[in-house]
Amino acid sequence: MPWIFELSVVLLVLVGSLLGAHEAGYRIGRRRRLRDGKDAGQGLGPTEGAIFALLGLLIAFTFSSAGSRLDHRRQLIAEEANAISTSYLRLDLLGPELSAPIRPLYRDYLELRSAQSRQTDLDPARPGAFDEIGAAHARIWKAVTAALEERGNAALTMPVLVPLNEMIDIVSTRRMASMLHPPAIVFFALALMSLLASFVAGHASGIGGNRSILHTALFVLAIAGAVYSIIEIEYPRLGFVTIHGADVLLIDLRPQLAPSP
Repeated sequence: MPWIFELSVVLLVLVGSLLGAHEAGYRIGRRRRLRDGKDAGQGLGPTEGAIFALLGLLIAFTFSSAGSRLDHRRQLIAEEANAISTSYLRLDLLGPELSAPIRPLYRDYLELRSAQSRQTDLDPARPGAFDEIGAAHARIWKAVTAALEERGNAALTMPVLVPLNEMIDIVSTRRMASMLHPPAIVFFALALMSLLASFVAGHASGIGGNRSILHTALFVLAIAGAVYSIIEIEYPRLGFVTIHGADVLLIDLRPQLAPSP
């Protein structure tokens, strides 16, 4: 899968950059220790504490916001499944003869939405990415409004069109939700603070003269793992942390929309 290769490259770049920053900090710290002796590390505590505090704040902020957006995207899938189900059931108000030609349009639409949800390479910001969905909306809307006119009962307009309108609107809502991510400056700041924290940790090891390969590896892996987890949650159609499980709500509608035997 291409996404496995891409995410592996991201993780390797993260680990490599943090190790490089840690090594650079260690060498500079060791050089200062050889030059200044015991006084090499005096006065650095507040600076180191501020850097680690800012890193922790950025990780907590981005992780929390990413988790909230993930939950919101899952909720929108449930809302779309409910909208499709309700709109389909309201077709009963049109009567068997008028609703029969419309029901296959809903079944085709459900398959289209289910397939689109599973696409990992779909760019929601690309112009024209949802043209096929828009055409399906137009066909359903035209068929339903024509059936309402033929039925000639104005009292059915709201009960039938309101859930249909919700079914159409939720697509744009889900599309926008999938495009909502923190500004690039947030990721830049997170990367910068991660590198600075790794550099400071290496610098402290160099000044102390007690370098530990195990502690270095644990420190780098902890920061890289936290940043990587944020990326996974921010883009839940890729990687191992996904919302594909929520798509079962759309798939479970197939029996309900299936034609009667």
